[in-house]
Amino acid sequence: VSLLTKDGTDLDLRSNDKVRVKAHIALTTSISDIANKEGQPVNMVPGKAQLTMTVGGTLFTLSYVSTAGAIGNGNFSTVQDLIDELNFIFSNNPEFGAPGDTVASLSGGKLTISCDPATPSFKIDSFSATSGYLNNILLPLQGTYSGNSKESNEMFFQQDLNVGNDFKSLGELAAQIDGVINGSVISGGEFRAEYLDNNFGLRNGDQVEMYINGNLSTFTYRGGTADPALNEFHTVNDFAQLMRITAGGTLTVRVTGNSFDVQVVGAGPVTISGIATLRAPAFAISASPYLEGVLSVLEGAVLDPITPVVRVDEISGKGRISYSMDSGSTQTLSGFTVYNLTDGNFDDNIMVFDPGHRTGATLLPGQSTASYQFFTNATEDTLLLDLFNKQGQSFAFTEGVTTMNFNASIDNKPLTAANSYTVDINSTVNDMMNALEVYLGLGPSFNMKKNVTIMDGIMYVVGEKGAANNIKGLNLSAEPQNTYNIFTNFGVSVSNTQDASGGRFVTDMTIYDGQGNEHDIKFDFAMFNYEKNEWSVRISCDDPYAKVRLEGVTTNELIIRFNADGTPSYMYDRYAVPMHIISNPTLSFSPGNGSSPMSGIALHLGTTGKYDGFVISNARNSLTRNDQDGNALGVLMEKLFNPAGEIVGYYSNGQIRILGQVALATFENNQGLLKVGDTMFAETGNSGQAVIGTPQSGSRGGIASSALENSNVDLSAEFVNMIITERGFQANSRVVTTSDEMIQELLNMKR
Repeated sequence: VSLLTKDGTDLDLRSNDKVRVKAHIALTTSISDIANKEGQPVNMVPGKAQLTMTVGGTLFTLSYVSTAGAIGNGNFSTVQDLIDELNFIFSNNPEFGAPGDTVASLSGGKLTISCDPATPSFKIDSFSATSGYLNNILLPLQGTYSGNSKESNEMFFQQDLNVGNDFKSLGELAAQIDGVINGSVISGGEFRAEYLDNNFGLRNGDQVEMYINGNLSTFTYRGGTADPALNEFHTVNDFAQLMRITAGGTLTVRVTGNSFDVQVVGAGPVTISGIATLRAPAFAISASPYLEGVLSVLEGAVLDPITPVVRVDEISGKGRISYSMDSGSTQTLSGFTVYNLTDGNFDDNIMVFDPGHRTGATLLPGQSTASYQFFTNATEDTLLLDLFNKQGQSFAFTEGVTTMNFNASIDNKPLTAANSYTVDINSTVNDMMNALEVYLGLGPSFNMKKNVTIMDGIMYVVGEKGAANNIKGLNLSAEPQNTYNIFTNFGVSVSNTQDASGGRFVTDMTIYDGQGNEHDIKFDFAMFNYEKNEWSVRISCDDPYAKVRLEGVTTNELIIRFNADGTPSYMYDRYAVPMHIISNPTLSFSPGNGSSPMSGIALHLGTTGKYDGFVISNARNSLTRNDQDGNALGVLMEKLFNPAGEIVGYYSNGQIRILGQVALATFENNQGLLKVGDTMFAETGNSGQAVIGTPQSGSRGGIASSALENSNVDLSAEFVNMIITERGFQANSRVVTTSDEMIQELLNMKR
């Protein structure tokens, strides 16, 4: 049980610690439950313990037993039995005067013996018990009585409650205190201990009456769901809204933390009076004196332009234990205390009462008191209006006014998403957490994963795995500025316990515009949801003038979900609600350089269930293949024919294009063709019509580039040409020989 007092003091309750409940004994209290002021029990054992009184040499003996029986038999079991036996002795022995002259009674936890002034004096020489502690309690009763009275020391009923076994929460502690006091100290269930958790200390069906401008308004408390149409309420917020409605538009009620302001609308005046709480079902007694006391600030209030606002503080009593006595009770509870027994500080009664009641309280019929306000760790269901820091300072958020702001960066880029949340009258911590998840893009509308959680009052933000999901500088603040500094300066910020790492792959793809200019498109793959095998891919362009856009998608981000075997399953738009599956993603691209925009650029990231695109595995991230069908501007460098008769062009940008096609013709009768010169023939009626087609189709042959067919050569003509060439070579060689001889002869003549 983690509890703090309003000033931030840790009560330090741990499992198996003891919490002691004490109150002055009552007539119904068993003798065995009596303890002294210091908490030391009397330890009386039935059948063995006795109480003796000596008066003028006469010894009176009373025996402690389990069941007392008839009055006058000298036996006692409860405090009432003990008093009855003492009064029997005083009434039946002349040394105490006439019957009724000497009387024993109980008041404020003390046993009192009083005698009438007309009673002859007598002396109690000894008043003792076999229990040493009880003997010390009764010691002040010894002495001379002559029209006076004497009181014993205080006697207390007490019971210890075990943390973890007897109670685990403030609500369970209040129920235990209620059960301990009722029956042992207060009879008839007229004492009430309740933990006030926005329920005002009321029971289901109880009512609150209030007169507004003389008109009676009756509000009914419900322990569960309340229907405002029936004037029912459960929380302070419900109560404030009902006041607005029943005032007929003359009042506005604004909740701030545990308080609310009642303000007149227009000129006024508005008078509030007759505030009362009524116990169901009879509605004859006060249901919550504590609540009546809190609301008393409104009693007789006249709201007008001069005094337009009345503030009601801590109307909910949230985090308090309320103690009260029913107004119809005939009993009084006194000396009531509850404290942490483990720390041994018997005066430390902050677990129950505000200052001034630290040593115990007295509750008369119709009276009540309440403990310090306790703090427990906030949960998802805690209202934002009920938040405090550890020092017990309220953040004092105001409905409809306070705006919570989030600021963070992911992957070192400041988030530009909507980063504020306005606190309304029913806003909870869970609402704030959901808004933060949406701001961070973590859930719940997107990947349905709870990344923002709360445990033991501490809020945890867990980003997805992968370096691209690294959250930096997350801070929470409240606006307007300087109004909620307690919250803003509280250090409500998140610091990284570990930077995200791994799970990221970035690659580029080149595309070309209509002018042949290159543009690089960046694909940033990052782990999105580790448990669901999901990765995100963000598409961008570094060219500040160019714009790239995923078509049919909310933003330039897709989520790829992979199967258990690592193959892709499907892609969906991250921010579309409901989920929007993308089957064939395409890009649009605007170069920004005067070239025409392009659209319908198809992306193939992989086929469902196949290993023909992106897959996930435990291998290092890499790109093994990148195919794209765009190209830069190219110049024709070379032309060739292929056997199919195609004219193939080779360009400087590496592209190969078909420039033309050579056709071949076949005839039914090739011999019927008319030769019109060298290797040229003409179609005749005898040859039949030409059947034209591509080479290597049908019975047509292929094309041999830079070659001559043997069938196209005249052999006789070629032999003649060869002989002529040979004879010319021989003649030329003779000329060379003659020239050589002449030069040699000239050389000889010189010698």
